[in-house]
Amino acid sequence: MQKIVFDGDDTLWSVEWLYSQAYADFFSYLYEVFGCYTPNIHFIYKVFFANEDKNAKTMGIRRGRVAQSMADTYTQLCEWIAGRTGDKLYHQAVEETVRKIGDQPFDIKKHLWVPGAQETLHALVEKGNTLCLLTKYERTLWPQKAALLGTSRFFENGNIRIVDTRKTLEDFLEVSRASDHAGDRLFTVGNSEGDMLPVIHDSRWHGFYVPQSSSFMLEKDRMPDSTSFEPKPYRHDRVTTLASIRDLAAYF
Repeated sequence: MQKIVFDGDDTLWSVEWLYSQAYADFFSYLYEVFGCYTPNIHFIYKVFFANEDKNAKTMGIRRGRVAQSMADTYTQLCEWIAGRTGDKLYHQAVEETVRKIGDQPFDIKKHLWVPGAQETLHALVEKGNTLCLLTKYERTLWPQKAALLGTSRFFENGNIRIVDTRKTLEDFLEVSRASDHAGDRLFTVGNSEGDMLPVIHDSRWHGFYVPQSSSFMLEKDRMPDSTSFEPKPYRHDRVTTLASIRDLAAYF
């Protein structure tokens, strides 16, 4: 039997653009609020992502992390302006707006399938492959997102595992039930180094890497380099880098 473990966000459905749009809206709003008081965008960027890095360590992927990082940055900026000029510009209503901007990535109505993903999953199911889903998401919100996307068309409930932190080798073995059938052919499909984890530790696994940049501080391997809009190809003898999820079906 062939079992294929898929990542979800930005492998099968698009999410990163919502985070990046929220960041852009936040920075733009700060310039609207503070005007000539506002420091250089590069400094604001550094302070915000330092807050993201700090909050990611304690909050992980939970809803509210981005909003908190934006609120922290706003209050720090107010304190910086007050210390520099003596002007007190903090307003509760502005912080509330900032937090609403930070919640934009969780508008699941905008979590749309990657072009070609549904057709690829359908083709793989039709060929008799067992599809599994291992993805990072807030567990309490997953049922609503799964219903909206219609994931049950491709993944049975017993083949879905939702985690709220970094994926482990045990997660891959659990969702695929790899230990139950020693003769299974095992594959992992994703957009980060973490999705290729079982390939590194278990010779039964093969990987398909679909590069997609990320701004999430816990996935620095998905940061684009200075010459490209996407991460570099993943280098491993048992990993194939794909230009698109559409290319996957040809390997099965």
